[in-house]
Amino acid sequence: MPDPLHPAIVHFPIVLACLSPVVALWGLLSLRRGGGGAVWRAAVVVLTLVVLTGWVSMRTGRAQEERVEHVVPERLIHEHEEAAERLVYGALALLILALAGCRRGATARALRVVVLAGTVALVLAAIDTGRRGGALVYEHGAASAYVPATPGAERERGLRR
Repeated sequence: MPDPLHPAIVHFPIVLACLSPVVALWGLLSLRRGGGGAVWRAAVVVLTLVVLTGWVSMRTGRAQEERVEHVVPERLIHEHEEAAERLVYGALALLILALAGCRRGATARALRVVVLAGTVALVLAAIDTGRRGGALVYEHGAASAYVPATPGAERERGLRR
């Protein structure tokens, strides 16, 4: 297992969230053309994976938060965590709506359109979460919490900034 685990996991919910509008649109169009609901169920699977991998990402992030707090201001970590929660809970809400969209009828059709629009918002939430996480690493040096201290490392890090 990689150590730290969080950076190895976080890309999954981001990529899956970015894929979700494509699969939802495909499912919506497939149903409108008289196709079966298999493609719409694929959208349900993608949203399920966003929720699951997002939840694992949040768990691994919380597990590593204390160590990174020594390097990065706690406020920035908290903002990243809140963005991740918006992503995961938004995906969970969309998943529930997408499951209801698996039914037949006008309400289910309307829900599928709402889910499609929601997946676009989910992409924005994923981008925001990833941007905040990237800033922690690349702008604020969060990765340095895992770099062993060596003589002269502090001086060298100061020269690179």
